Amino acid sequence: MADPNLALDYLNRLKRKFGIRAVVSEYPALPITFNCPNYGLIIPGYTGYSIELYPLIRSHATDGSLNAEIDKTTYIYNIVIQKYDTTVLNYVDKVIIEVRETRGALDYMVLNPKSVDPEFSGCSIYFLGQNLGPINQPYSISLAPGAVFPSMRTSVRHVDMLSGLLRLLGYTDYQDTYIWAKELIAASTYGKYSGIMDIYAPMGKDLGSPGEIVIPVGEDHFWDAKYWNNKLGYQTLLEMFDAYNLIRVPYSCYPYKSTLVGATQAGLNGPRTFLNTLAWCGDPLLDAWLGLYYAAVDNWNNARNNWNSIASKWDGNGVQPSNSFCRGPGYSTVRLAAALALGVMLARRGYISWDIPDQMYRVLDQLQWAGIGYYSPDGTTVYRIYKPDHRGGFIVSYAPIGSYGFVPLRPSLVDFLVRGYRSPPEYGGVLPTNSETTITSMIALRLYRSFRS
Repeated sequence: MADPNLALDYLNRLKRKFGIRAVVSEYPALPITFNCPNYGLIIPGYTGYSIELYPLIRSHATDGSLNAEIDKTTYIYNIVIQKYDTTVLNYVDKVIIEVRETRGALDYMVLNPKSVDPEFSGCSIYFLGQNLGPINQPYSISLAPGAVFPSMRTSVRHVDMLSGLLRLLGYTDYQDTYIWAKELIAASTYGKYSGIMDIYAPMGKDLGSPGEIVIPVGEDHFWDAKYWNNKLGYQTLLEMFDAYNLIRVPYSCYPYKSTLVGATQAGLNGPRTFLNTLAWCGDPLLDAWLGLYYAAVDNWNNARNNWNSIASKWDGNGVQPSNSFCRGPGYSTVRLAAALALGVMLARRGYISWDIPDQMYRVLDQLQWAGIGYYSPDGTTVYRIYKPDHRGGFIVSYAPIGSYGFVPLRPSLVDFLVRGYRSPPEYGGVLPTNSETTITSMIALRLYRSFRS
């Protein structure tokens, strides 16, 4: 049975405070940065605001591999620093640092420089903001058992908004995230919205708070990917993080540039493109968002119509888009949690039976990561892996492997369109959980347990 206290502990371990404010990082990671004489601070995964496809210097984590043993798992990937070469019109690797992270019976990390161009030999490498030394030296670092290191990136939408919403649901320790979330949205939208606004907020209606702002499902929910007074919301976020000196420090904290933000910067209407893609796919997430909004404003007939669409996509394990082109090997936990929340709100009022919400609950109740679990990169090959730093979080996506295990979702159509504009990975190991999935799952389970007698 999923334990909400473990989920809250997971979120607390990812919280990063600054004064009376706080952010919740997107997931556990290994925060590694570089400081170079000619280029200053280099932050893997951080792109800044530049809409250029080809900034001079960029850094990111590569896709990795793993070695799964009986008592431990080692995750192997590279962090690269690349420089744009105008002669070949492409990026050239200037630094390649191999990262080996072992978790389980032993917890430790090894950094091994595989390649360092002389131009970058004067750089220093940092872990958790601490200078380890020259970039061209190997390092071995012991980690405390299950140690959690919050990622440098935070997803302002939806994580910072949802963690602020937790305060409205009675989690008093989240007053700090509430303050920051309100400031972020008020500044980014030039005061049009001055409270917590998130598209998942109506899930809180029956728990004492429908959220401070409930509006019809539309582009404004993706306010960081919209222009307000001719300024992209994401640019305002960067300026605010910068004003608090959060970004340009060795242990950086920066707002993740989402696919939708990237689409808008690429000249598309990111929010509208995303909503239209969800509609074309027959995605149950759109059904859930619409249904939750109608439930929040007591339009129960429309809410039930959206539920009926979701119910038609339920197969006993999860919900997937009706358009087969948009499906992948895994089921989305966020979609399941949002669907369950809507089902509970309808069933407790007698508009639908409890049959499918009961089935959904039994699946969601099994999706909390225990520190050890099953992982399949392709839905076929299955590993048993150790990820103790993710303990208490909810699996991002899943399939019925070894009960239920982590199976990554296939990238969306929008991802393919604008992949060059979004934030690249800062961490190359396996990421079974994240904050957004954990918060929505917590709320959905609390709803069900509160009203299902």
